[in-house]
Amino acid sequence: MDARVYFDSLNKCFRILERKYNKRVIIAAHPAAHNYRINNPYEGRRILFNKTAELVKNSFGVIGHASTAISFAVLNYKPLVLFTTNQIIERLPSDQNYIETFRTTLGVPLYNADNCTDLSFEEVNKIKYDAYRYSYLTNHYSENQTNFNNIISILVAQKG
Repeated sequence: MDARVYFDSLNKCFRILERKYNKRVIIAAHPAAHNYRINNPYEGRRILFNKTAELVKNSFGVIGHASTAISFAVLNYKPLVLFTTNQIIERLPSDQNYIETFRTTLGVPLYNADNCTDLSFEEVNKIKYDAYRYSYLTNHYSENQTNFNNIISILVAQKG
C-alpha cells in the first residue's frame, strides 16, 4: 500500500472528527509499530504504546479497521467507527471482508477514508455488542472473574 495516501486519508478523517466533536484523536499504537517512535505519520497526534485498553475505556469513541481495540470498544460499550480505504478494498480483500464483518456484526458505521466528508459516531447497539461479547470474548460465568481465577478453575476441573 502507498503509506502516504493511507495516512493522508486517515488524517483527513481525524481532522473531521476532531472538529465535529471538539476532541483530540489519540493513537493507540500496535506494540510492534516501533517506527512511530521515530516518525509520526499522524500529523503530530499523540501516540501511545501499550495503553489500548486504558485509552478505549476512557475514550469518547473508538476508530479502527480491525484490531483488539474493537473488542475493548465492545467490552466498554464505546461507539465505534470503522474505516477502510480504496487500497484496502482493492489490494487486501480478506482484510476488507474482516472489516465488513465487524460492521455487520456490531451495527457500526463504516467509512471509506479516501472520500469521507463527514463522519459520526452512532449510539451503541447494546444487543449486537452483547451478542459479540458472549459469542467471541467471554461468557456469563467468566466475565467477572480474573484470568488467574479462570485458569485455576480450568486446572482444578482437569485434575478432578
